[in-house]
Amino acid sequence: MTAGLILIVILLAIAAAVLARRVVSLQRRLDRADARQKAAVNTSRSVHVFKIAEQLAPLLPGFAYNPKDVQWVGGTIDAIVWDGLEEKSDDLDIVFLDVKTGQARLNDRQRRIQDAAEAGRVRFEVFRPETGVIQDAADVPVAEVPQIEPAIIPPPSELDGLATLPHGTLLIELPDDAT
Repeated sequence: MTAGLILIVILLAIAAAVLARRVVSLQRRLDRADARQKAAVNTSRSVHVFKIAEQLAPLLPGFAYNPKDVQWVGGTIDAIVWDGLEEKSDDLDIVFLDVKTGQARLNDRQRRIQDAAEAGRVRFEVFRPETGVIQDAADVPVAEVPQIEPAIIPPPSELDGLATLPHGTLLIELPDDAT
């Protein structure tokens, strides 16, 4: 009977050792998962802070352009600067601008955009969605601002259903219960 009891004690000791190793292994995996999660949260937080900083760059001291000339794009490049547009300068420059902090470098896509701009492979086109045609801007007439005569517009209640105003605006009268 003692030999059977000793065998049971040995088997229990082996099982306890195996379970202890398994607990230690699971604890390490849990610690690594926690570390990865904390790193992901910190990285996400940093990315958000940098994205906000990129948008505030035109307001920071030392920014070389008029903030009114900066149009945020927020994609492969951060902004397009229409340098001189606000001042109505005849020497308008267009700048693709990316905001970098620290030792950050241009990625491959940004480098390709830089190469295209430096090689002069930049153009202005006009897309007409109603026809699906993209035109070179040189083929598009420059619009003159039409002189619109002031008009007295009757209230919608005096118009029957649909009406076109003198300058082409379409009004749709909604029933009183539609609001």
